[in-house]
Amino acid sequence: MAVKARAVVLSGQQQSFDDIARHRTLLHQSVRAWFRAGSAEFCQCFQGAREDEVAQTLAVTLREVDRSAILSLLAAMEAAFRVDYLERVYERRRDPFSRACRALYVRVGHRVSLEQELLKLWLTEGAAAPDFIRHLVGAFRVRHWLAHGRYWSPRLGLYAATTPEALLTYARRAIQGREYGKFVFTRHLSAALETLAAWGQCRSLGREELSYLRIEAMLDTRQRSARLEITSHLMQQVDQARLDQAQARALRLSYLIRSVGDLYYVVPIHRAEPSFITRARVEAPRVHLHATSLGGEALSGCIVCIEQADPGFDWIFTRDIAGLITQYGGANSHMAIRCAEQPLPAAIGCGEALFAQVTAAPRVLLDCGSRRVEGVG
Repeated sequence: MAVKARAVVLSGQQQSFDDIARHRTLLHQSVRAWFRAGSAEFCQCFQGAREDEVAQTLAVTLREVDRSAILSLLAAMEAAFRVDYLERVYERRRDPFSRACRALYVRVGHRVSLEQELLKLWLTEGAAAPDFIRHLVGAFRVRHWLAHGRYWSPRLGLYAATTPEALLTYARRAIQGREYGKFVFTRHLSAALETLAAWGQCRSLGREELSYLRIEAMLDTRQRSARLEITSHLMQQVDQARLDQAQARALRLSYLIRSVGDLYYVVPIHRAEPSFITRARVEAPRVHLHATSLGGEALSGCIVCIEQADPGFDWIFTRDIAGLITQYGGANSHMAIRCAEQPLPAAIGCGEALFAQVTAAPRVLLDCGSRRVEGVG
């Protein structure tokens, strides 16, 4: 049975792993400093206590700080999975895993079970290695035990000695592995596209014309011998594809189609709350990049606006840009992670209305600390 669920407004307030690590380090330092200071409160608390008793109390206190950090880390991991799930649905991504997420959303909406449904989907769709999902499910047993009062003796096995350092190391390695996998994939994809561009140049077809052709049409040219005949045949398909695209762009559909009725009503423009990276404030000229941009634009000192930035746009970080604004994306997207690494002021996932307003202005004010982005002039 399909579930007609209201869209979840993402707050963008989930903690990052680095935030949790810094918080834990600060608490550790504060606790150790208090035990070393010999203040009046310390002396009153441990009056008559032996040295080993004080040391044991310190160890217990630090262990509780660690367990709180573990709970926060695992909660952040769950948030990352859930936000990724909702972004795939709301942004109508077209890859097979995103389609599977949308099918799951139609059945259960946003109230999806993390372990029984969402992680199982990652496993069955091959979106993650089985060992990764198995270890993650095991780690969440630690979270259940901590969150529900620890009143039973858990069978934690491998995770009995889990520490914040181990979880942070595991999370960092997982994120690095994911980003490296994207890099390897896009490197080979880029090489394939350049080969395709060279093939088109030999047939008097530019990159823009090639973007309208299906791969089947290109493969069919092997059955034709005359170069002029091939070019004429392909240009006919390009012209038809341009016409089809113009007609398709004249239609505006809802972000999520749940019933036939969603096709007939006036479609509202949904407001989105961007994910702001850093707390910096910058005002600079605006440069709007498109999917067909080749990198010849002058970007130094400018705020770059991109509809749906992906790893293929990583080159912008070598151009000394002042900031980044995207129409789509979220706190766990590739560009959000890259901006946090720089660090670079960014507003990720502004939505259609705000992005249109910003790209219509010659300059942009990006105030991440006040969570504000607007066109200027």
